[in-house]
Amino acid sequence: MRDSVPVEKLGGLPMRRDVIRAVKVTLKDGRIDYIVYSTNNSILCRIDEKFDFRGFVGVYSVKDNQLVTAYVNDGDIIGDYNDMTPNITGRIVDFSRDLTTENTITISADKPIEPEKLAGRYIYVDNGGKGTELYNGCYKILSAIPNGANKTLDIGNTTLIKGYVDNQRLESGYIYNVDEGQSFTIPLSYITNFEPSFLLLPDFSVDAGSEIRFRVEATSPLNLSLSYRAKVCPAARALTLT
Repeated sequence: MRDSVPVEKLGGLPMRRDVIRAVKVTLKDGRIDYIVYSTNNSILCRIDEKFDFRGFVGVYSVKDNQLVTAYVNDGDIIGDYNDMTPNITGRIVDFSRDLTTENTITISADKPIEPEKLAGRYIYVDNGGKGTELYNGCYKILSAIPNGANKTLDIGNTTLIKGYVDNQRLESGYIYNVDEGQSFTIPLSYITNFEPSFLLLPDFSVDAGSEIRFRVEATSPLNLSLSYRAKVCPAARALTLT
């Protein structure tokens, strides 16, 4: 079941066309997922009078009145969590200028970040396109390596070339989707899972009709007491949970 829920704006820098929406999804197992979307990640808002949120996209899941999962993208507040870095910003320093299958963008970031944390994320370049001149400035980061005080991002076979300066004179060179000095944003995301997790068991091999014993253990990130119940088990003469 899905229902829209109220959103109360608490503060921030409003823009003319702000859109903030939240829905409540109730699952069959009783878990409730709140899904939030905002076009302005500077707006602090309260969702369904339950939790605060500031970001682009968020998911807040509860079950039996306990928080089980909190996720936020390009934001810094969801519920009691408010110490996240929403994104990495900075300027373009250099980029691949030739037709190649190995393209890179070198950036100067405003804040330090470990290169390995950039892999799999996307860089959005403010390339100044408007109207009919609007063109793509978003690239997936395959990996990142230090480059002096900067970082070089591997974007694979995605070219940064937009076209030729003169289609009739190919030797005139290229025009590009990005340029040195343009600003960029790399949104960051965070997920915290509070659901209990089982410790891994080794593989067992026994003869038919013989007894097998093993201990099942799980941990709760919230340090809650846990109870166990067998849901699907193989046919057996006797089953005891301890």
